[in-house]
Amino acid sequence: MLYFSKMKVLYDHQIFMLQRFGGISRYFYELMRHSAQLFDYLVSGAFALSHNEYIDALQLPREFPLNMQLTDAQKLILNYADALIKTKECDVIHPTYYDPYILRNKNKPLVITVHDMIHELFPEYFTEDKTTVPQKKQMIHAADHIIAISQNTKSDILKLYPEISENKISVVYHGAPTNTIDNKEKPCGNYILFTGQRWIYKNFYNFISAVAPLLIKYDLRLICTGTAFNQNEQELLKNLDIHDRTTCLFADDKTLTELYSAATAFVFPSIYEGFGLPILEAFSAGGGGGAQS
Repeated sequence: MLYFSKMKVLYDHQIFMLQRFGGISRYFYELMRHSAQLFDYLVSGAFALSHNEYIDALQLPREFPLNMQLTDAQKLILNYADALIKTKECDVIHPTYYDPYILRNKNKPLVITVHDMIHELFPEYFTEDKTTVPQKKQMIHAADHIIAISQNTKSDILKLYPEISENKISVVYHGAPTNTIDNKEKPCGNYILFTGQRWIYKNFYNFISAVAPLLIKYDLRLICTGTAFNQNEQELLKNLDIHDRTTCLFADDKTLTELYSAATAFVFPSIYEGFGLPILEAFSAGGGGGAQS
Protein backbone atom coordinates (compact mmCIF):
# COMPACT_ATOMS: atom_id res chain seq x y z
CA MET A 1 0.00 0.00 0.00
CA LEU A 2 1.28 3.46 -0.90
CA TYR A 3 1.07 6.33 1.55
CA PHE A 4 1.20 9.94 0.41
CA SER A 5 1.89 12.83 2.74
CA LYS A 6 -0.10 15.99 2.24
CA MET A 7 1.60 19.06 0.81
CA LYS A 8 2.68 21.55 3.46
CA VAL A 9 2.09 25.26 2.73
CA LEU A 10 3.88 28.02 4.63
CA TYR A 11 1.94 31.26 5.12
CA ASP A 12 3.25 34.36 6.88
CA HIS A 13 1.99 37.06 9.22
CA GLN A 14 1.70 40.07 6.91
CA ILE A 15 -2.01 40.60 6.25
CA PHE A 16 -2.93 39.67 9.82
CA MET A 17 -0.78 42.57 11.00
CA LEU A 18 -2.24 45.01 8.48
CA GLN A 19 -5.97 44.32 8.84
CA ARG A 20 -8.35 43.98 11.75
CA PHE A 21 -10.69 42.38 9.24
CA GLY A 22 -11.08 42.50 5.48
CA GLY A 23 -11.29 40.46 2.32
CA ILE A 24 -7.64 39.43 2.14
CA SER A 25 -7.26 38.26 5.73
CA ARG A 26 -10.63 36.53 5.39
CA TYR A 27 -9.33 34.76 2.26
CA PHE A 28 -6.30 33.34 4.07
CA TYR A 29 -8.36 32.51 7.13
CA GLU A 30 -10.70 30.42 4.98
CA LEU A 31 -7.78 28.71 3.22
CA MET A 32 -6.37 27.64 6.55
CA ARG A 33 -9.73 26.76 8.08
CA HIS A 34 -10.65 24.43 5.21
CA SER A 35 -7.20 22.98 4.60
CA ALA A 36 -7.60 19.75 6.54
CA GLN A 37 -8.56 17.49 3.63
CA LEU A 38 -6.24 19.16 1.13
CA PHE A 39 -2.96 20.20 2.70
CA ASP A 40 -1.18 20.98 5.95
CA TYR A 41 -0.07 24.49 6.73
CA LEU A 42 2.38 26.41 8.87
CA VAL A 43 2.39 30.11 9.74
CA SER A 44 5.60 32.08 10.20
CA GLY A 45 5.67 35.17 12.37
CA ALA A 46 4.22 36.31 15.66
CA PHE A 47 1.05 38.29 16.20
CA ALA A 48 1.55 40.14 19.46
CA LEU A 49 0.66 43.52 17.92
CA SER A 50 -2.21 42.35 15.75
CA HIS A 51 -5.89 43.05 16.33
CA ASN A 52 -7.05 40.83 13.48
CA GLU A 53 -10.34 39.11 14.19
CA TYR A 54 -9.26 35.72 12.80
CA ILE A 55 -6.09 35.16 14.83
CA ASP A 56 -7.71 33.57 17.86
CA ALA A 57 -9.93 31.35 15.67
CA LEU A 58 -6.79 30.08 13.91
CA GLN A 59 -4.89 29.81 17.21
CA LEU A 60 -1.97 31.79 15.80
CA PRO A 61 0.82 32.62 18.28
CA ARG A 62 0.53 35.97 20.03
CA GLU A 63 3.70 35.55 22.08
CA PHE A 64 6.93 37.18 20.92
CA PRO A 65 10.46 36.25 22.10
CA LEU A 66 11.73 39.83 22.46
CA ASN A 67 10.67 42.93 24.37
CA MET A 68 8.51 44.79 21.85
CA GLN A 69 9.41 48.16 23.38
CA LEU A 70 13.15 47.93 22.77
CA THR A 71 13.23 48.78 19.07
CA ASP A 72 11.21 48.88 15.86
CA ALA A 73 8.56 46.21 16.43
CA GLN A 74 7.64 45.74 12.78
CA LYS A 75 11.28 45.16 11.84
CA LEU A 76 11.63 42.62 14.64
CA ILE A 77 8.56 40.74 13.43
CA LEU A 78 9.88 40.64 9.85
CA ASN A 79 13.25 39.34 11.03
CA TYR A 80 11.56 36.76 13.23
CA ALA A 81 9.36 35.56 10.38
CA ASP A 82 12.42 35.50 8.11
CA ALA A 83 14.24 33.25 10.59
CA LEU A 84 11.27 30.92 10.84
CA ILE A 85 11.08 30.58 7.06
CA LYS A 86 14.68 29.34 7.09
CA THR A 87 13.85 26.57 9.54
CA LYS A 88 10.30 25.53 8.65
CA GLU A 89 9.90 22.41 6.54
CA CYS A 90 7.42 23.15 3.77
CA ASP A 91 6.71 22.41 0.12
CA VAL A 92 5.35 25.81 -0.95
CA ILE A 93 5.66 29.36 0.40
CA HIS A 94 2.48 31.44 0.08
CA PRO A 95 2.94 34.90 1.68
CA THR A 96 -0.20 36.74 2.67
CA TYR A 97 0.87 40.10 1.19
CA TYR A 98 3.59 41.62 -0.96
CA ASP A 99 6.55 42.53 1.27
CA PRO A 100 9.53 41.02 -0.62
CA TYR A 101 11.46 40.25 2.58
CA ILE A 102 10.50 36.65 1.92
CA LEU A 103 12.72 36.53 -1.18
CA ARG A 104 15.87 36.68 0.97
CA ASN A 105 15.40 33.03 1.87
CA LYS A 106 13.31 31.74 -0.99
CA ASN A 107 14.28 28.07 -1.10
CA LYS A 108 10.90 26.63 -2.08
CA PRO A 109 8.38 27.35 -4.84
CA LEU A 110 6.73 30.72 -4.23
CA VAL A 111 3.01 31.25 -4.87
CA ILE A 112 1.30 34.59 -4.43
CA THR A 113 -2.35 35.59 -4.65
CA VAL A 114 -3.12 38.85 -6.45
CA HIS A 115 -6.53 40.13 -5.38
CA ASP A 116 -6.71 43.20 -7.58
CA MET A 117 -4.59 45.83 -9.32
CA ILE A 118 -6.40 48.83 -7.87
CA HIS A 119 -3.22 50.50 -6.57
CA GLU A 120 -1.78 50.42 -10.08
CA LEU A 121 -4.97 51.46 -11.90
CA PHE A 122 -6.01 54.22 -9.47
CA PRO A 123 -2.79 55.61 -7.97
CA GLU A 124 -4.56 58.90 -7.16
CA TYR A 125 -6.44 57.07 -4.39
CA PHE A 126 -3.25 55.85 -2.71
CA THR A 127 -0.96 58.90 -2.73
CA GLU A 128 0.42 58.10 0.73
CA ASP A 129 1.22 54.47 -0.11
CA LYS A 130 4.66 54.34 -1.71
CA THR A 131 5.40 50.65 -1.16
CA THR A 132 2.54 48.43 -2.35
CA VAL A 133 3.02 48.89 -6.12
CA PRO A 134 6.81 48.33 -6.28
CA GLN A 135 6.64 45.47 -3.78
CA LYS A 136 3.80 43.77 -5.62
CA LYS A 137 5.64 44.16 -8.92
CA GLN A 138 8.73 42.52 -7.44
CA MET A 139 6.71 39.63 -6.05
CA ILE A 140 4.76 39.13 -9.30
CA HIS A 141 8.03 38.72 -11.18
CA ALA A 142 9.64 36.54 -8.51
CA ALA A 143 6.70 34.19 -7.98
CA ASP A 144 6.77 30.72 -9.47
CA HIS A 145 3.00 30.89 -9.84
CA ILE A 146 0.28 33.49 -9.36
CA ILE A 147 -3.30 32.98 -8.22
CA ALA A 148 -5.69 35.61 -9.55
CA ILE A 149 -9.09 35.72 -7.87
CA SER A 150 -10.93 36.62 -11.08
CA GLN A 151 -10.44 36.67 -14.82
CA ASN A 152 -10.56 40.45 -14.57
CA THR A 153 -7.61 40.51 -12.18
CA LYS A 154 -5.66 38.17 -14.45
CA SER A 155 -6.35 40.45 -17.41
CA ASP A 156 -5.20 43.48 -15.40
CA ILE A 157 -1.94 41.76 -14.46
CA LEU A 158 -1.19 40.88 -18.08
CA LYS A 159 -2.11 44.37 -19.26
CA LEU A 160 0.15 46.07 -16.73
CA TYR A 161 2.96 43.50 -16.94
CA PRO A 162 2.82 42.01 -20.46
CA GLU A 163 6.19 40.33 -19.91
CA ILE A 164 4.54 37.90 -17.46
CA SER A 165 3.57 34.61 -19.08
CA GLU A 166 -0.16 33.92 -19.09
CA ASN A 167 0.64 30.31 -18.14
CA LYS A 168 2.07 31.58 -14.87
CA ILE A 169 -1.38 32.74 -13.71
CA SER A 170 -4.31 30.59 -12.60
CA VAL A 171 -7.75 32.02 -11.92
CA VAL A 172 -9.23 30.64 -8.69
CA TYR A 173 -12.52 32.26 -7.73
CA HIS A 174 -13.71 32.87 -4.20
CA GLY A 175 -16.23 30.41 -2.82
CA ALA A 176 -19.65 31.34 -1.50
CA PRO A 177 -20.00 31.81 2.28
CA THR A 178 -21.55 28.90 4.16
CA ASN A 179 -23.56 30.85 6.77
CA THR A 180 -27.28 30.46 6.14
CA ILE A 181 -30.53 31.56 7.78
CA ASP A 182 -33.78 29.64 7.98
CA ASN A 183 -36.23 31.55 5.76
CA LYS A 184 -39.00 30.91 8.32
CA GLU A 185 -37.05 32.82 10.95
CA LYS A 186 -35.60 35.49 8.67
CA PRO A 187 -36.48 38.98 9.98
CA CYS A 188 -37.60 41.82 7.74
CA GLY A 189 -35.57 45.01 8.03
CA ASN A 190 -36.34 48.56 7.01
CA TYR A 191 -32.80 49.55 6.11
CA ILE A 192 -30.23 49.82 3.34
CA LEU A 193 -26.98 47.94 3.95
CA PHE A 194 -23.42 49.00 3.10
CA THR A 195 -20.68 46.56 4.12
CA GLY A 196 -16.93 46.65 4.44
CA GLN A 197 -14.29 49.33 4.35
CA ARG A 198 -15.06 52.79 3.02
CA TRP A 199 -11.87 53.63 1.11
CA ILE A 200 -12.11 56.32 -1.57
CA TYR A 201 -12.62 53.84 -4.40
CA LYS A 202 -15.51 52.28 -2.48
CA ASN A 203 -17.46 55.44 -3.46
CA PHE A 204 -19.05 55.91 -0.03
CA TYR A 205 -19.36 59.71 -0.15
CA ASN A 206 -21.18 59.73 -3.48
CA PHE A 207 -23.38 56.89 -2.26
CA ILE A 208 -24.35 58.77 0.92
CA SER A 209 -25.20 61.93 -1.00
CA ALA A 210 -27.39 59.95 -3.41
CA VAL A 211 -29.17 57.81 -0.83
CA ALA A 212 -29.90 60.52 1.76
CA PRO A 213 -33.16 61.75 0.12
CA LEU A 214 -34.38 58.14 -0.14
CA LEU A 215 -33.76 57.47 3.54
CA ILE A 216 -35.86 60.50 4.44
CA LYS A 217 -38.61 59.96 1.84
CA TYR A 218 -39.17 56.27 2.61
CA ASP A 219 -38.31 56.38 6.33
CA LEU A 220 -35.35 54.03 5.93
CA ARG A 221 -32.22 53.56 7.98
CA LEU A 222 -28.68 52.99 6.74
CA ILE A 223 -26.57 50.29 8.38
CA CYS A 224 -22.85 50.17 7.65
CA THR A 225 -20.46 47.50 8.85
CA GLY A 226 -16.78 47.99 9.56
CA THR A 227 -14.83 50.65 11.39
CA ALA A 228 -16.63 53.52 13.10
CA PHE A 229 -17.48 56.61 11.07
CA ASN A 230 -14.59 59.07 10.96
CA GLN A 231 -15.03 62.78 11.59
CA ASN A 232 -15.51 63.68 7.91
CA GLU A 233 -18.16 61.00 7.51
CA GLN A 234 -19.96 62.12 10.66
CA GLU A 235 -20.03 65.71 9.42
CA LEU A 236 -21.41 64.64 6.04
CA LEU A 237 -24.18 62.63 7.70
CA LYS A 238 -25.13 65.65 9.83
CA ASN A 239 -25.07 68.01 6.85
CA LEU A 240 -27.40 65.67 4.97
CA ASP A 241 -29.61 65.44 8.07
CA ILE A 242 -29.42 61.64 8.21
CA HIS A 243 -27.05 61.15 11.16
CA ASP A 244 -29.96 59.86 13.27
CA ARG A 245 -30.82 57.33 10.56
CA THR A 246 -27.37 55.76 10.28
CA THR A 247 -25.62 53.08 12.30
CA CYS A 248 -22.10 51.68 11.97
CA LEU A 249 -21.31 48.41 13.68
CA PHE A 250 -18.81 45.60 13.66
CA ALA A 251 -20.51 42.40 12.51
CA ASP A 252 -19.27 38.85 12.90
CA ASP A 253 -20.08 36.30 10.19
CA LYS A 254 -23.44 35.29 11.65
CA THR A 255 -24.57 38.87 12.19
CA LEU A 256 -23.41 39.89 8.72
CA THR A 257 -25.45 37.08 7.14
CA GLU A 258 -28.50 38.21 9.11
CA LEU A 259 -27.98 41.80 7.99
CA TYR A 260 -27.71 40.81 4.32
CA SER A 261 -30.75 38.61 4.58
CA ALA A 262 -33.06 41.12 6.23
CA ALA A 263 -32.02 44.29 4.37
CA THR A 264 -34.47 46.15 2.16
CA ALA A 265 -31.53 46.56 -0.23
CA PHE A 266 -27.80 45.94 -0.24
CA VAL A 267 -25.83 48.58 -2.13
CA PHE A 268 -22.32 48.05 -3.44
CA PRO A 269 -21.26 51.25 -5.27
CA SER A 270 -17.53 50.52 -5.51
CA ILE A 271 -15.78 52.11 -8.48
CA TYR A 272 -13.62 49.03 -9.09
CA GLU A 273 -13.11 45.57 -7.60
CA GLY A 274 -10.86 42.64 -8.29
CA PHE A 275 -13.69 40.30 -7.35
CA GLY A 276 -16.40 41.95 -5.25
CA LEU A 277 -16.92 39.42 -2.44
CA PRO A 278 -19.78 41.35 -0.76
CA ILE A 279 -21.96 40.73 -3.83
CA LEU A 280 -21.42 36.99 -3.48
CA GLU A 281 -22.12 37.22 0.26
CA ALA A 282 -25.35 39.11 -0.40
CA PHE A 283 -26.61 36.59 -2.99
CA SER A 284 -25.68 33.72 -0.68
CA ALA A 285 -27.66 35.25 2.21
CA GLY A 286 -30.55 36.47 0.04
CA GLY A 287 -33.80 34.92 -0.98
CA GLY A 288 -37.41 36.02 -0.95
CA GLY A 289 -37.44 39.53 0.45
CA GLY A 290 -33.72 39.34 1.12
CA ALA A 291 -30.83 41.58 0.15
CA GLN A 292 -30.36 42.68 -3.41
CA SER A 293 -27.10 43.86 -4.95
